[in-house]
Amino acid sequence: MELLREQWHLLVKTDNLLGPRHALSGVLGQLDTIDELLATAGTASRPQVVRLAAQYAESASWLYEDSGGIAEAR
Repeated sequence: MELLREQWHLLVKTDNLLGPRHALSGVLGQLDTIDELLATAGTASRPQVVRLAAQYAESASWLYEDSGGIAEAR
């Protein structure tokens, strides 16, 4: 989980330095990983995984919007 949190910060930096299109693929890839974690998360860790999924999903929406993908942002 900590690695995914750190990765999120790096993807934010990537967006700031290179633009949303460069960060979007990383965010989407990590969302796939988080989906896999949700499938196996126990009761104790599930709320943390859901919060992380929401953080990444919100970022994906912003990145889509910033790169002109308004339909995908929704």
